[in-house]
This record gives sequence, C-alpha cells and structure tokens, in this order.
Amino acid sequence: MKRLIWILTLSLAGLVLIAGIGLAVFVATFDANRYKGELVELVERQTDRDFAVEGEISLVPSLEPTVALEGVTLGNAGWGSGEPMLALDRLEVQISLLPLLRRELVISRLLLDAPVIHLETGPEGRGNWQLGERAAEAAPADRELPALDIHEVRITDAVIRYHAHGDETARQFDIDHLGMYVESPGQPLQIDLRVDHRDHTLAATGELGSLRGLIAGEPFAVNLDIHLDEIRASLDGTIDQPATLVGTGFDITATANSLAAIGRLMDRDLPPLEPVRVSGRLDVTADDQYRLTGLDLRAGESDLRGTATLRLGEGRPHVAAELHAKHLDTRPFQPEEKAETKKGGKVFSPEPFSVSGLQAVEAEITLKADRLTTRGAILEDLDTQLVLTQDRLQIDPLTAKLAGGRLNGALTFNTTGKVPVMVARLDINDILPGELPAIAEKNLIREGRTDMHFRGRGAGASPAAIAAALNGELRVETGRGELLNRKTTIAGGDLLFTAFQMLNPLAEEEPTSKLVCGVLNFRIADGLATADKGIALQTDKVNALGSGIIDLETEALDIRVKPKAREGIGVGLGSLSGAVALGGTLAEPKPVADAQGMAGAAATIGGAIATGGMSLLAKGLFDRTFSTKDPCGVARGKTAAEVQAEPREAEKAEDDKNVMEKTTEGVGDTIRGLFDR
Repeated sequence: MKRLIWILTLSLAGLVLIAGIGLAVFVATFDANRYKGELVELVERQTDRDFAVEGEISLVPSLEPTVALEGVTLGNAGWGSGEPMLALDRLEVQISLLPLLRRELVISRLLLDAPVIHLETGPEGRGNWQLGERAAEAAPADRELPALDIHEVRITDAVIRYHAHGDETARQFDIDHLGMYVESPGQPLQIDLRVDHRDHTLAATGELGSLRGLIAGEPFAVNLDIHLDEIRASLDGTIDQPATLVGTGFDITATANSLAAIGRLMDRDLPPLEPVRVSGRLDVTADDQYRLTGLDLRAGESDLRGTATLRLGEGRPHVAAELHAKHLDTRPFQPEEKAETKKGGKVFSPEPFSVSGLQAVEAEITLKADRLTTRGAILEDLDTQLVLTQDRLQIDPLTAKLAGGRLNGALTFNTTGKVPVMVARLDINDILPGELPAIAEKNLIREGRTDMHFRGRGAGASPAAIAAALNGELRVETGRGELLNRKTTIAGGDLLFTAFQMLNPLAEEEPTSKLVCGVLNFRIADGLATADKGIALQTDKVNALGSGIIDLETEALDIRVKPKAREGIGVGLGSLSGAVALGGTLAEPKPVADAQGMAGAAATIGGAIATGGMSLLAKGLFDRTFSTKDPCGVARGKTAAEVQAEPREAEKAEDDKNVMEKTTEGVGDTIRGLFDR
C-alpha cells in the first residue's frame, strides 16, 4: 500500500511537471501578435471608437501573467477633434489566473506609461469620454460580465488636456505620478497623486472607496488631504451616484497663508490678507445644482457666512446666495487715491467697464453686514440685494446706517444696448459729515447734520462717459455746525466742504466759523450741472448766495458767490467787497481772487456758456442783489416771497447764548437784488 501511494504521488508530480513544462513551452512559443486584429476588433466593437496597437504585444508567463501593449491609441468621438482621446507608450496589465475560475477578473497591477489623454466637450455639453450608443449595445443584455477588481494602478508622466466647447484654448495638466492600491479586495483605495499645471503643483493623498464598488455603481467614499501650492484643503464625503455625481456631499475645509496665494492661482493680484480660512458643505443635487451650506469664510478682519447655490444647465449659470457678515473691510481691495487724481487728474475714470462677467452669469444675492468698512465710509446694519439677469444689474434695496444717519439707495446698470446705461438714486439723511473718513482726516467740520439727494441717468462705456451724458439732480443741505477753516483742498466727493471753505470770505481771518446752513443744489442736463442761485452759505457773520456750472465731461468748475455781512456783526463791508469765485476742477478746486477773471476759467468749460450758463454767469450778475434773510432757502428753490414769509433759522433757536448770536436775530436791512434780473 505504501509503495502504491508513493507511485501515485510520483506519477501526479510528474504529470504536473509535464503540464508545467508544456505550459511554459506553449507560453514561450505563443505569439500574441497573431491575435492583434481580433483584439482591435473587439475593443472597437465595445467602445465604438477606433483602436490601434502600433507596437508589439507581449506576454510574460506566471500564475499572474503580464500582458504588455506598445503604442496604444483610442480614437475620439465622431463629433470631436481629430486628436485621439487616448495615446500611450506602453500599457501593462497583470492578471490573476485563479480568480478567473470563479468568474472574477482581478487585475493585480495596471501600468500606464506616458499616456496623453485629450478630453473635450461638444456643443450640447456631451463629453468625448462618454461612449456611443453602439458601444452600450455591443454587450448582450443577458450576458453576465465577470466581477472586476484592481489591486494597484500606476500612471507615470501623463498629460491631460481639457478643451471645453467655446473656449479658445485647452487647459493642460501634467501628472508626475498617480498611484492607487488596495490592501485586499473590496477595501478602500489608497491614493497618492501629484499634478503640475503651469506653475502650480497639486498633491493629494488619502483614501477612496473601493474600485469594485465604484464599478458596480455603489456610493463612493472620498477622504482626501490636498496641497495646492500654499493652500491646504480636505474633502470628506460620499458620491452616492458616481456616474452622474448626483447625491455628492462633501465637508470642505481650506486654509491659506494669505489671500494673495489664492490670487496667484487665478492669475490675479489680491491683497495679502492673512490668514484665510473657509469651510462648508458642498452637495450636488439633481438638475446640475451645486449647493454650499454652512459657509464660513474668514480673511483678515473680514468674515462671511451663509448659503449659496449654483445651477448649471441650459443658458447661463445661475447663482443664488444669502450671506451675512459681522464685518467686511473692503479697503484692501480699493486702490489708494493716486497723486495724479489729487493734482491735475480726473475724478471719473475713463477706463471702460468690463461687462463680460455681467453677461456670463445670472445671480440673486442678498447681503447683510453688521459693519462694512470702505475707504470713504463706514456702514452699519447694511441690507442689500443684487439681482443680475438678462444683462441687467440691479442693486435694490441698499439701506444702511451712515455717520449717525441713514442711507437709502438703488442702482440699475443695463448692458443690453450698444453702451451701458446707469440709473441711480441715493438718499442720505441726517449724517454727521465729520464721521466720514475723508472729512474726519482733514478735520473740516463739527456737527453740521447733512442731507444729500441724488438722482441720475447716463449712458456710456466708462464712468467718465456716463458722467459726460448724465441727467438728473444733486442737492446737499447742511445744518448748524462749526467749520474748521483749513488751508487745504479736498477732491471730488467732498466738494461741498471745499466750496464752503473757499467761498467763506472770513475763512482766512478766523480759525473757525459757526455754520448756520449750507446748500448745493444742481440740475444736471447732458453732463452739465448748473446751480441757478443754488449755492448758499450762511454763518453767524456772513450770508452768501451764488450760482455755478460744473462740466462733468471736462470736470471744470465755474462757481461764483456774493457774500454779505449780516447786520449787527461788526464786520467791515470792505472785507466782503466783490464776489468770491471758485474754479479749477473737481479733482483740484481752487479759489479765483478776481471775479472778472473768471471769464477765462469759464472759457475752459466750453459749450456750457453757450448752452445756458450765460444766464448764470453773465457780466454784471454779481452787481445785482437778492433781498433775502435766508440764502439757504433760496438755494433750495424757495421763492422770494416764501423766504420773506418764514422766520429765519437763526431766529428759531439759541435765544441768548451770546451777544454774537443775539445780533443775528436783529438783522434789519435786507440785501437786495442778488441774482435778480
């Protein structure tokens, strides 16, 4: 019996040895290239694409044999460019034989050497990586495919080019290496990726769901740590439907040393705010909607929280957001006032508007901020809504607290015509000008509650062009306060207090002036702002009433005011003889001592004189007087009878504060005929 068992054992061993030798001889003499044609035909039938193997096909024998193909190309979609979708130098596939007995296809190792992958989208948004209908029909519906599992994937020196339909150029990504492997079948996939794009490097490590589950269409887990230059990010979530991305949900966290680092990724210069941190949850729902909830963004001293939704599909992308901030500081994003603007430059920029962004997307954004800090103002309790649709930008409402008062405004910017059209409304009530940063910096006024009302409509390709075609009105009224006389000029938006300072004939004689009221009242037609007896200044010692022109195209000024001492003040009439004139430009206003010399300044305004300015600035105008106790009332538009019928503001308050105030209550003789024809 023992001898029989020994003989049988040797016999079986011999058979195995003979079989092994036979298999080795077969593999050694097997020429896979004889079947290249059948392989090409099979792949083309399955993919509905052209397929070619330009080089050799080789087989390395083993219980896990390796098949290698040289010079492989897979063609593009019929509607795509002529460039192959895939071309690679070498493809190696190592297959485990024993699992095939269980109808399982286990690829132990998949190697792609120097692949060039060209991805593109067509007019209807279809990607060339989506196989044709014939490919889907190639496999019989009743044929059960073997289970597939891949243990390791290695890709080296890959190039991916992506060309979206409508873009002029393609984007290229160079993959230095991509490694993926699993410790055992069905386990999570470990990933190690490095991608170079232009001057940027992306590295990602982490864990993904199993390839077996991905191929079966099961939910696919994603847990990655990403380094993109100076940016660190993490993704943690699940893709419920890998084929469509519907049901994707990621918790996202990203940090950067500064906002400038993010700007470099977008080829934009952003301020070096630091640090930057953003977190939230991104969900992909049906109908190509991407929803970001729990947004928490912090950059420097600014923060922003809320939700946002991006909807793609037919037509323009649509963005909807509801945002809230405790503090937003826009000063780092606002350029400092240039020297050429301060001296000899322009207030209204000639730079054309960039409207491509407005025409590329639709949006509906609500923003609330406890505090908004800009270079020109500090707003509190800001509440505004921005709507962008059909080439039309609308900001309405725009409400906030400003400098102790209230702001209410609206803006419409329409780009559907040949040139953009702007319609604006701004109402500012009861503010303290001294709390505005630019005025506070110069220390020009104390108190002086101010109202400002602006209505305007203009068309043009730049702010300067809109100003040159503007129609509307501007009225600014300031109440009781104290002017701090300074030998300085303030550009542009602070023209009111520049004018008060320069048109006050006693500004150089006294450090302060007690302001009773001040008014600028301009009508604007075709870029020409005119004030017909619409400029007034009343202090405790002087009444002043005047007229003027501002050419918004050239930004030239021509303003003249006739001052008169208030009775009982004790100011010599000689010190107030003649008119006070203001010339120059909005960016650089300057007093003109000789009112007769204003003819030269007026000439710089060009057509203004010929189109209505003559009635305001004609020769001899300032020799006439207007009998009024209330120049501010006249400037507001009241008639002479209305002004005379009302008690003066000075008589309404401060009964006996001091002798100076009392004397203002007893002004007797009226000033007659100023600007009266």
